[in-house]
Amino acid sequence: MVASLAREFFVSRAHIRSILQAAETLGMLTRSQADGPWRLEPRFKLWVGRFAAALFQSHIFAMDRALALCADRFAAADAAEALDLPAMPPAIRDDGISPRLMT
Repeated sequence: MVASLAREFFVSRAHIRSILQAAETLGMLTRSQADGPWRLEPRFKLWVGRFAAALFQSHIFAMDRALALCADRFAAADAAEALDLPAMPPAIRDDGISPRLMT
């Protein structure tokens, strides 16, 4: 198992062993025998759930900040649409996005 994980993640077997030993020390994994199969403990599942929640929260925060920074642009675009103004020509655009990529 250690060798297959090492090949899959392109790391050394010693690195995989140290990670498994650290997880065992933290109570996240247990082994039934010295070389037996590993079993995930409830503590590991709780940690993964908390990690995923923190990751999603950071994405939500980043999206919220990006939307706040672009609020003026969105408001201007909405106003132009409401007034039936033509779209801004590509030469005037300042957002760094190529018009070809927007299709």
